[in-house]
Amino acid sequence: MNFILKTLLKCKVIAEILIVLICIILPPSSFAELTVIKDSGVTIPVESYLSDVKVPDQSTQTALLQMLKRNAEKLKNISNSNTIKFNKLLFPAKSNFTVGDVKKHRLQEEQAKRLQSLTFYVVGDDERSIKWLKTNAEYFKKIGALGFLTNVDSRDRVVAIEHDTGMNLMIVSLDDLASIVGTPNYPFLVYKGWVLQ
Repeated sequence: MNFILKTLLKCKVIAEILIVLICIILPPSSFAELTVIKDSGVTIPVESYLSDVKVPDQSTQTALLQMLKRNAEKLKNISNSNTIKFNKLLFPAKSNFTVGDVKKHRLQEEQAKRLQSLTFYVVGDDERSIKWLKTNAEYFKKIGALGFLTNVDSRDRVVAIEHDTGMNLMIVSLDDLASIVGTPNYPFLVYKGWVLQ
């Protein structure tokens, strides 16, 4: 979770540019009222993260748009032979986790607070994980769990596992997660402060 917050803070400039672009491109009539999908009671108001965000003046907005247009043109002009392939950017997706037994345990109080509103499971590209995921797929859908996949070599394998299990999976960095959940092994589910297999 700290990794996610650090990454979000590093992306502050990008967020400011995106906010400006949204404000410039979208007319006011296109903004709709927000609908709360889930409120766990520990929701953090976004205002504290946006207090330093300032909408730039018109000349700065124009300069930003011109810069973005120039970069978009550069990207269009890159030939296919020079384009970085998707698989080379994300794969292989490895982590410190290994397949193995996970003893049911409660998260430590601090970690439980941080993960209270988040329900997720971690699996790998191995027979045991895929069987476990197939067995529990309907339950995971019912509780709205997010699926994280680690130790996978290619996008083709991700697609094959998703097709085989009927579940959507995300490739994310999990290196900091083992110390938070208190196990180096997967597959496991984090749900309501518990780590289960």
